[in-house]
Amino acid sequence: MPSSTIPLQPVSIPGVSFLIDSIIFDADFYRAANPDTAELSDADAFNHFQTRGLDEGRQFSPIVDLDYYRSRNPDLAGLSYRELFNHLTNFGIDENREFSQFFDLEFYANSLLQQNPNFFTENFSSDLPLNRQIIQDFINRLNSADGLVLEAGGDPLLFSPYIDLQYYINNSPDLLQAGLSDKQLLQHLELLGLDEGRKFSLIFDPKYYIENNPDLARAGLSAQQLLEHYQLNGINESRRPSLLFDVEFYRDNNRDLQERGLTNPELIAHFIRRGLRLEGRQSSVYFDPISIDALLVNSITTTDDTPTEEEQATIPADNLLEPKRKWPTPINGTLTYSFVTEASAFLYEGSESSVGEVSEKVKSNVRQIMQEYNKILPFNLVEVPDRPPNTGQIRIMFSDGPSYAYAYEPGIGIGGDVHLSRDFENDPDQAFAAEPGSYGYETLIHEIGHALGLKHPNNYASPDLNPEETIGEDGPFLPLFKDNNTNTVMSYTFVAVGASTPMAYDIRALQFLYGFSEGNKGDNVYRFDGSNFIGVKQTIWDGGGNDTLDFSGLPITESYFFDMNEGGQNTARSALNGSTYIINTLVTDENGELVTDENDQLVVQANGPFTANSYTTVIGFGVTIENLIGSPVNDDILGNNKDNIINGGGGGDLIIGSKGNDTLTGGAGPDVFVLSPGDGTDIITDFTNEQDKIALGSTLTFEDVAILPSGSNTIISLPATGEVLAVLAGVPQFAISRDDFLLV
Repeated sequence: MPSSTIPLQPVSIPGVSFLIDSIIFDADFYRAANPDTAELSDADAFNHFQTRGLDEGRQFSPIVDLDYYRSRNPDLAGLSYRELFNHLTNFGIDENREFSQFFDLEFYANSLLQQNPNFFTENFSSDLPLNRQIIQDFINRLNSADGLVLEAGGDPLLFSPYIDLQYYINNSPDLLQAGLSDKQLLQHLELLGLDEGRKFSLIFDPKYYIENNPDLARAGLSAQQLLEHYQLNGINESRRPSLLFDVEFYRDNNRDLQERGLTNPELIAHFIRRGLRLEGRQSSVYFDPISIDALLVNSITTTDDTPTEEEQATIPADNLLEPKRKWPTPINGTLTYSFVTEASAFLYEGSESSVGEVSEKVKSNVRQIMQEYNKILPFNLVEVPDRPPNTGQIRIMFSDGPSYAYAYEPGIGIGGDVHLSRDFENDPDQAFAAEPGSYGYETLIHEIGHALGLKHPNNYASPDLNPEETIGEDGPFLPLFKDNNTNTVMSYTFVAVGASTPMAYDIRALQFLYGFSEGNKGDNVYRFDGSNFIGVKQTIWDGGGNDTLDFSGLPITESYFFDMNEGGQNTARSALNGSTYIINTLVTDENGELVTDENDQLVVQANGPFTANSYTTVIGFGVTIENLIGSPVNDDILGNNKDNIINGGGGGDLIIGSKGNDTLTGGAGPDVFVLSPGDGTDIITDFTNEQDKIALGSTLTFEDVAILPSGSNTIISLPATGEVLAVLAGVPQFAISRDDFLLV
């Protein structure tokens, strides 16, 4: 696309005159940002900017924001827009001052050098200021037909840790279909996409940021102001910018980065440049790239999930960032489903025979499952009549196609269709009309997962080791010790009981694909008894609010394990790692090719045994649970990094508040409260001397702590650092001694 930029006058720099042209003014951007100038020619738009627009503070460039320049540079706070403009062009660029939310000069420079370490010496003049040449290079590429690549067909150059145009277009099917250039995409993002709530960054999500920072919600900041706040303040305050990135998690779980002492901005830059694309590092509890990608389908894959050899060769290493197979349903939009009827069956366009209507009980199960998917997706799943040519995008039917069940990936025509065999409806476990927890019910969840865009997480061989019955899938694959239906319904490893909801790995992958849901938003109390906990495999998705897990109704015949963290497992101790499994996979060589034996049969390998929970209630990744009420009997309770309120209930409980300033109540029975440095100050409301105990973690000894009075309370602190570990409410200092402590 031809550039529509207008040169400004040369800027005088000691020893050299350098022409600043499209660095400063972009006529297309100016017209789009200022509708009253929409009919102006390039020259007239530039004249308008020079005579009026600059003084009025109008937007004029996709990479220069004078308001941001002022905010980032306090010494310029009193300057007018024209004075800011002159300062930037004459001094600021060469002084490495930041001037844009959307373009990071240093980040772009490092992107150039990462792809070609000799780029500067090969392409830039030593007689001209380096920063200006870097900016000019970016603008030239932005305006070129090839876009932001070093070489035609190469990897895109990164120009900001917070803006990823490939991620933006992958999550905006309408923009992908429109074929926008890189310049048009950046313009669309700045002027429209931010306010429309589109996904544009692996690091920053305005919706997540405002919902998890009440002070910003009260201020009523726009999406662009939220991004600016994070860049100016939030990043240094270690505020979490999205579900996908947690700077403290990234530092704490990468010792090499810890030892290098990287700052928060440096940690973000490391993750974007190397951690994700080259090293596959995990950036939050939620964002495990390999586990997510193991469930997603490459958009180049053929309809039957089996890529050709040519397609296999084109699957990139940083696969997760590439387009995935999915429905083009926007956030808050509608995805429809329908049940083939006896009347519509004969018009079915697929190759399957004996297509027919499923029973009312199967329909009821499908509707219930669609409600579960509806909770976790950012759009509505709506049932519609099946009246060809008007049908649901996902269609459910009986047919003679599958030996048991299969579904097609999202797409036109038969895409999204779910086929079920009639032959198992008299089997109480395999019937699709069976109750939640059965194999048949989980299979419905599994096949609808396929119809939404999920795939099998491994390259399986059939359970009876028959090499002819295999499932061909693209990698990466889920590690085998994670590959079970406690984590994902897309697994072929059925452990103990069937899932009654999509599981945590499924939810995470679908939300990466489509966006996050506000399902169950509000202050919710999740109450459990024997009927909805014992023998039940399920995942809780909660979109926000102050939430409580109430286990006080559980039967007293068990003891329990509760974990409030995202991805945490809540189950009876007898079910914790209570089942084992074997996985049969196809053997591949060092080149990834399937291995055959002397009879030209595919070689199958049995892997395991591995362990998994027999049943569990999982806290979905990205879910924050604030409060917990324990069972009437013995519990192990693990809090999360929020300020939790935990009541152990009856029995002897082990309570670990973890990080945050927690309020802990043991309840009746001998309880143990675990304290560690860096976990905040816990208030223990009912510490009973000679019954309850304090356990010291992280190699602490009794000699490391001080026991101090504080009014009618006792404080346990670390004299070496001054950190207060806990306050024992209503307990006098003289009552606490070495006998009240344990070491863990």
